[in-house]
Amino acid sequence: MGRKVEQRLDAVYATLPALACKGLCQESCGPLGMTLPEYRRLTEATGTPPTVDDSLTCSFLKDGKCSAYDVRPAICRLWGLEESMQCEFGCKPAKVLTKAEAFQFLSRVDKATGHKGMVFTLKAGSRSDDSDEE
Repeated sequence: MGRKVEQRLDAVYATLPALACKGLCQESCGPLGMTLPEYRRLTEATGTPPTVDDSLTCSFLKDGKCSAYDVRPAICRLWGLEESMQCEFGCKPAKVLTKAEAFQFLSRVDKATGHKGMVFTLKAGSRSDDSDEE
């Protein structure tokens, strides 16, 4: 991913309210949708593409924590912040986002990356049908 796209993406991510994660919601770390640049960013930063196992748990979940936390995609960043995705373990955001605010955030992610639409995590060993190239 180009550095300018990464900077724009980080600027959009920085607009989200703070949330002190207790690392207890790992059951929510399942199949993820993300833009192609976010997918590439995760893959470049970790050296491996995001996948899910047979229980549909994200491959970056290690010992109950996200091993790719600093480069996690937008949907992971919304978890616990958006009104319908509140943390059941008591992690409270500085501000709860409405669904409309969450969709506005995702729209800004699309604009920052120049991509609309999602690439989804897949089971290990499977291939994505998405052949979109930047």
